[in-house]
This record gives sequence, C-alpha cells and structure tokens, in this order.
Amino acid sequence: MRPALRLLAAVLLVSCVACGREEEPAPAPAPKPAPRQDAAAAPPAADVESEVQRIETHCGEVLGQLSELRKVERDLKGLSTEGGTLQAWLDGKRPALFRATIYGETGRSEPEICFGKGGRLRRATIRESRYDRPLGKVVSTREDRLYFQGETLIRWIGPDGQPVPADRPEHGVKGKEVLELSQQLVEAAQEGKT
Repeated sequence: MRPALRLLAAVLLVSCVACGREEEPAPAPAPKPAPRQDAAAAPPAADVESEVQRIETHCGEVLGQLSELRKVERDLKGLSTEGGTLQAWLDGKRPALFRATIYGETGRSEPEICFGKGGRLRRATIRESRYDRPLGKVVSTREDRLYFQGETLIRWIGPDGQPVPADRPEHGVKGKEVLELSQQLVEAAQEGKT
C-alpha cells in the first residue's frame, strides 16, 4: 500500500474507533491564523533601544569613512515636480550613505539615508521645508528620524523629538514611503538612472 493510502486508512481507522466510543471525541483544535506577511512584529522596547544605538553607532562610522567610499552624483529628474539631486557614497556597488535634495513647488525634502553593511536601509533622517508660496521662501521646517530593522520601521522620532507610536496608522505608511524612496535612490545611484 502506498504511504498516502496508509495514512488515510490510519486516519479513518482512528475516526471509526472514536465514533464507537461512548464519550465524545475531543474537538479538533482551531487552526492558527497564518502570520501576516505585510507586518513584522516589532521587537520589545528594550531591544528597540539597543538596536537604535547600534544603528547610530554604525551610521557614525559610515560618516567617518566617507572619504574612503566612492561618491557619485546624480540628477533626480522625474522623481518630483521640480527634480532634485543625489550624492551617494557607495562601498563597491553597495549603498553606504545617500544625501538627496528633492524639490517641489510647495517645498523641498532633504533625506539622508544610512545603509547597513549588507546594503539595507538602517536610518533615514528627513528634513522637510515648506515654502510660503510656490517656489517661495522657506516658512517652516520639520525633521523626522526613522530606524529600520530589515524592512520593518522599528522607531520613528517625530519633529518634536518624541517617538511616534507604532500603533498609529501613519507609522506603517511612513515606513513604506521611506523604503520606496530609498529603493528609488539606490536605483538612481547604482544604475545611473536620472
């Protein structure tokens, strides 16, 4: 008898034996829900703090090594309404640190993105300035700092210097936006896309 048929026969035999008993068979346990693929569990707070410190240490080391890395500059036409520029420091083909200026009619964004040794996003500091009128003078600025572990945003420090709670809807949205931006900049830097 083939193994699949043996297994089926064994299951039917056990079922029949259970049916012949006077006591009710135990109900089958409810299936566990499949883990969500789109949301990774955030590490405990103490782990987040130590990971943020490791990220800061790593990014400080990268800043100290910029002169040893290959620097490329790119025009970022098409990334926004008014274009932008990118300065990228690469370790071979892997991204190490990016500084961009992305212009829009109502403001500009200046992300500084630090990558880990494997080329994965670790920290993004995003300074945004708003104009008083289209292409006018700057009237307000804000700075956000985001820390990543893998593709998960583990800490977001808002413009007030306080962490944005991970359960707020905009937390996940902001993380995805920054991941997408970093990927666009990586492509621009490595492939010469402008």
